[in-house]
Amino acid sequence: MPLTEDIKLQIDKRIEERQKDHLSRLDTARLELDNELYKLRDRVNSLISEQQKTLTELDLHKWGLRILWVLLLGLLGGSILGLLKYDEYLDRRMDSKIGARAIKSDRLGLAVSKAYYGQWRGSLQLLDKIWAEPTSSDLDPDFRSFIFVNYLWVLGQIEEMQPDGTWVGTTEWKRLNEDPHFIAEFITGNTWEHDSDLNNSLGFCSLKFSPSTDLLRTARTYFQRAADDVQPQVKKAAPIFAVAMIDLIEGNDKAATEKLRKTEELDPENYRISDRITYKNSFVNSTEFQVWVGVARRTTGKDFVKLYEQLLAQQPQPVKKEN
Repeated sequence: MPLTEDIKLQIDKRIEERQKDHLSRLDTARLELDNELYKLRDRVNSLISEQQKTLTELDLHKWGLRILWVLLLGLLGGSILGLLKYDEYLDRRMDSKIGARAIKSDRLGLAVSKAYYGQWRGSLQLLDKIWAEPTSSDLDPDFRSFIFVNYLWVLGQIEEMQPDGTWVGTTEWKRLNEDPHFIAEFITGNTWEHDSDLNNSLGFCSLKFSPSTDLLRTARTYFQRAADDVQPQVKKAAPIFAVAMIDLIEGNDKAATEKLRKTEELDPENYRISDRITYKNSFVNSTEFQVWVGVARRTTGKDFVKLYEQLLAQQPQPVKKEN
């Protein structure tokens, strides 16, 4: 049956309203992202500024050592040749150290920029170079902490897998967990306990890289902390969804369903259950879905695809519109 002109106008009006609503949401999301990027750039600039101060102090220290050496040679009767040789040696050592710090600061800024534009592999490679020489124990504590935070962010988001089925970043995660500074600050310490973004990163890192048989419990703890502390309320949906997927893997369909409905209540635009059923492949084909597939296989030997399909089948099905 052909549509009347009135019905067509109503349909066009509703489409226009939905488009305006989506554009408004996109503008809001863009402003939030710009704000986060501004804050991150400010933090990077602050750290780089601190490093530059350190470089200046090192340069002054170098000249102080030179003057002290001249005085000592004068007192001890050292030769001019000895003075010149040591002066060259001191220049090489101190200039090398100053240059190394400057390079680290530049690389950190570039690594953060690459990560913000989704270039996770390139960001990881730069972070590896920063950590390579000298070792992390030689770095300024604040600078080292910021490197660790960005490592966790990048490792939690990286989307590439290796030929053996493990995730790119496995080596870096193992090395982090062997570093006493990292363990004291991020694993056993409580400095970052209420940082929702960091807990979210630790949750996905645990799912992807942890060899522990208890990794589901560990990841659940991190995601639950993220959900408890994140603001505004709409942002709680993502970590709660992650906990729902853990419930699903552990065989608790009832808890998974409850959390699935909670995410819809918090963020209907992105977690509407009917949309998840209608556009199921959107999530099934995502990188995050592959994380859950791997975790289910490693921890319980279950087929996560079937688990997820069964969960959706238990939900009220969307009504099919007639033509």
